[in-house]
Amino acid sequence: MDSSNNSGNGTAHQPSQNDQNTSFSPSRNRRTNPFDLINSGGIGHRPAANMSSSPRERDSGNTIPAAHDLYDKQYLPSQPKSLSGIAARSFLLGISLAATSTLTIYLLQPSTYTPLWRAPFFIAVLSLFHYLEFWTTAAYNTREAKISSFLLSSNGLAYQGAHTFALLELLLEYYFFPGRDWLPSYLSLPLLSTGLTLVLIGQIIRSIAMRAAVRESTDTCGTRHISGSSGGH
Repeated sequence: MDSSNNSGNGTAHQPSQNDQNTSFSPSRNRRTNPFDLINSGGIGHRPAANMSSSPRERDSGNTIPAAHDLYDKQYLPSQPKSLSGIAARSFLLGISLAATSTLTIYLLQPSTYTPLWRAPFFIAVLSLFHYLEFWTTAAYNTREAKISSFLLSSNGLAYQGAHTFALLELLLEYYFFPGRDWLPSYLSLPLLSTGLTLVLIGQIIRSIAMRAAVRESTDTCGTRHISGSSGGH
């Protein structure tokens, strides 16, 4: 009845102040969960819709400064992405690569030749491998780069044990069977060259595969996001 009377009188209904307050909520009053910001890539990234934190995490702080503090904390010492830890491991791997490569070249000289050159060469290859593991992750999957990306201790005791026994086998062979040739001389050099070539090819393929996996994952997530957006409309 009131609306018909107002229409008949030629006056439009004016929304009350309470109506305006309930129909409009300024975006700047919305609080952003800092944990969602961190998990989605930090400040400047929109939190994923399915991301949620525990009630305890949500109650710990809902301000942008808190998100900054939590985001910066992961780069401090003893954290998964500690910059000091990454720098120290990179430095030690570089020193190991340089030292063992120099020793390998020295032991391969005719005047100082010994079959034990394989030990420092093996360590040099391992040092380069673990450094490239982190470098490839940091270059093509930067958000996931962390100390564990070096894979120095992430593969478990079996991985470390295999390397230890390989070096032990070489030392025992050199001590108990000095100067013994297990293969004919005409096969030693071709097999050695083949092994070195396979190591190089394997590392290249692994790096390319890691790069392709990141791109495939990014393209898949983008396709799902576009499909979800289209379905929502």
